Amino acid sequence: MPNELPTHFECIDPTLRVQDLSVSLRYYVDVLGFEQADWETDSFTSVSRDGCGIYLCEGAQGPPRDMGLDRSGGRESPSRRMQKAGCHDPSGAKE
Repeated sequence: MPNELPTHFECIDPTLRVQDLSVSLRYYVDVLGFEQADWETDSFTSVSRDGCGIYLCEGAQGPPRDMGLDRSGGRESPSRRMQKAGCHDPSGAKE
């Protein structure tokens, strides 16, 4: 089978940095028709629609200049970046 990839990619749930969680949440729910998760913290929540989800995190996810690089030059995992930003990681992933 030509061009068949060895791994099936189903979905992605991005984490977006927002300036004001309540304003962003109203926009995603009231304007774009997303449904809010039944959980949230002061700085982190999730919205979903049509089987897709988006995590919203108020505040920094890491300085844009370093593009998520740790001091050794390797890439940090998303869960580590969320932890450093004070956000909750719903997957429970540990480094």
